Amino acid sequence: MQAWYLLYCKGRKEKAVKQAFEQLGVTSFLPQLDVEKIVAGKKKLVATPLFPNYIFVRFDPHITPYSHITRVPNVAAIVRPNGQLAPVELSVVVTLREALKQRQAQQQRDQATAPEPAPEPRPNKGDKVKILGGAFANLDAVFDEPDGDKRSILLVKMLGKRQRLPMDNLGFRRL
Repeated sequence: MQAWYLLYCKGRKEKAVKQAFEQLGVTSFLPQLDVEKIVAGKKKLVATPLFPNYIFVRFDPHITPYSHITRVPNVAAIVRPNGQLAPVELSVVVTLREALKQRQAQQQRDQATAPEPAPEPRPNKGDKVKILGGAFANLDAVFDEPDGDKRSILLVKMLGKRQRLPMDNLGFRRL
């Protein structure tokens, strides 16, 4: 009888494993969340595994030996509680799928109703700014000049004099 099993994959290879199972005609489920990340200086929604390095796969161990499943590239092992092959309860997979569908629908509704935020205007030369992250987090600086579309040059007081510091435009805000 077919059941869901949990597989452990090699690092960050869950999507490749899912594709391999799709090519073999084996049902798999990779729970993912859309997470807002900054990519190339712009905010993007990126599908990120809910459980890094894990994927659910559905098969019948009496028909398909688990060794065929573990031979798929980038599969490290089948998770075996207490050393025994044990299926994941169907309710766990169904609940996860439903919760992710509801979350995705809510995100789509939120995106449809949320106004697009206006980009903050670039500071003028001499404006005071606060650095938001990195080694210089929470330091006050002075905006000097733009350095292309995505970066700017800030002046930071260090060792008694102002040093020029290139900074991503999302890494600081005007005071």
